[in-house]
Amino acid sequence: RASFSYTASTSPTVKDFNVYGGGYETDGTVKIGNSLAADLGIEYSFTKYWVFAIDLVYNYQSQSTFSGHPGVNLNGTPASVGAPSNDLFSVAPALEYNPSPNMGFLGGVWVSVTGRNTSNFASLVLTMFYSW
Repeated sequence: RASFSYTASTSPTVKDFNVYGGGYETDGTVKIGNSLAADLGIEYSFTKYWVFAIDLVYNYQSQSTFSGHPGVNLNGTPASVGAPSNDLFSVAPALEYNPSPNMGFLGGVWVSVTGRNTSNFASLVLTMFYSW
């Protein structure tokens, strides 16, 4: 399975402290960077019931820029608004057990492998699914 998405963002007006940064008396417009996401999922069935699964995920977001008055921090220095471009490659290997055609359980981890201007992470993934 493969999934690709591209998101073109809007340019919101911001004031004071906001999710994009800012400080006291910030007033302007943030041009949010566009983003791209790609996910490749591969599965290999060992038996009728057991499956090895892995997702390979890549995310990219271009730079978010600001125009206007950035405002100031508590110490009087100019506030920062916007963000540099970033990217992240992560993997999610898992083991899947399907006791019936309608039900299954999946357990694995999702971890960052490499990236730029982003945080490393590791997460446990546990899922139960049922279809009818």
